[in-house]
Amino acid sequence: MVNDMKKIIKYSCLIISLLPIFVIYLNISGAYVNVHKIQLKESKELINSINDSDSNSIKSMFCNKTIEQCNELDVQIDKLFDILGGKIDDYGKVQGGGEEESSTKGKITQLSYDAAIKDIETNEGIKYTIRFLSNPISIDYPDYKGFEIIEVVDESGNIVLEIGKRI
Repeated sequence: MVNDMKKIIKYSCLIISLLPIFVIYLNISGAYVNVHKIQLKESKELINSINDSDSNSIKSMFCNKTIEQCNELDVQIDKLFDILGGKIDDYGKVQGGGEEESSTKGKITQLSYDAAIKDIETNEGIKYTIRFLSNPISIDYPDYKGFEIIEVVDESGNIVLEIGKRI
């Protein structure tokens, strides 16, 4: 019985020690992507660009197809700054919506998702939600990599502004 316990402990330690190697392999191989981590990163980048009034950074977050097909993109981004009235003082959680992915030979080649940055509070005390549709991985169709659309939604759930275009 003591030998059985030693074997169980030995194999448990082996499995626990190999687990980090397996997780690293999954991340390097492209077989696993932490979608929420990408959503948080893109949300933070968007908020920082809004706070810096950096329209070029926001525009660069959009996919080439949206930039090509949306003639009003620069004007829409300027309206974003007008609506939010300067800096964003605070915001709540980043919430993911539907996501889709495709893979080839175990590697993710296409990933798209909806996300929402909740409870955005401007320095004027007005609250909004910013929703966006992003394609952070688009190996097969590189012109579709990036944001398609950003929506600013008021507290009543009304879309105040759409930036970009669903493609």
